[in-house]
Amino acid sequence: MPKPSHESSITRRSDKNEAWNQRYLEGRANWSAGPSRVVVETESALDTTGNGAALDLACGSGRNALYLARRGWAVTGVDFAEEALRIARERARREGLAITWLQQNLERWIPGEDAFDFVLICYLHLPWPSFRAILEKAERAIRPGGTLLVLGHDRINITEGTGKPKYGNVAYTPEEVAGALERCTVVRAERDRYAPDHGNSHADQIDCIVQAFKPSRGTLQ
Repeated sequence: MPKPSHESSITRRSDKNEAWNQRYLEGRANWSAGPSRVVVETESALDTTGNGAALDLACGSGRNALYLARRGWAVTGVDFAEEALRIARERARREGLAITWLQQNLERWIPGEDAFDFVLICYLHLPWPSFRAILEKAERAIRPGGTLLVLGHDRINITEGTGKPKYGNVAYTPEEVAGALERCTVVRAERDRYAPDHGNSHADQIDCIVQAFKPSRGTLQ
């Protein structure tokens, strides 16, 4: 069987980008104007609240990035959907918030090492090899003493919950995410069942939450 060509890979990425752009244009991807409850709870408990650099990977239209900027963080938001970033920039402009927005393919983009105090990966769903590679880059991007928060749909959400994703190969569990971290110490790995703030389903949404911190070099247990 012939291997996919470089051109076909580019076409698939372009098609995926256009699909997400269309969702944002139609208002189908703006799930909530406010930040994630888990992000708010996690950030509020950090010792570095409002006093550091934050990186929001797969930031979408900016709901969490905007919240962090309001709290005083120097925020960088990264997403591959141009329309999502257009919405995010406009929201930031209206509020007078200075946020760095980058349009990048996270599978290719490499953030600076030891550059951020708080790194978020929220509802980024890719095949596990790609997701794990992004996790590794996220770990490298965190400064010693910094925090990583991974939030997404748990795999059992497909059969027991509501919402996305439809396929298990792009969902994950707390155990998988925690087990993949090599540079950070896990402090929280759990499932969260709650009533979603979007959609018409009466079923709970089941999310995977993993929080970890990056210890000083030479102290990882």
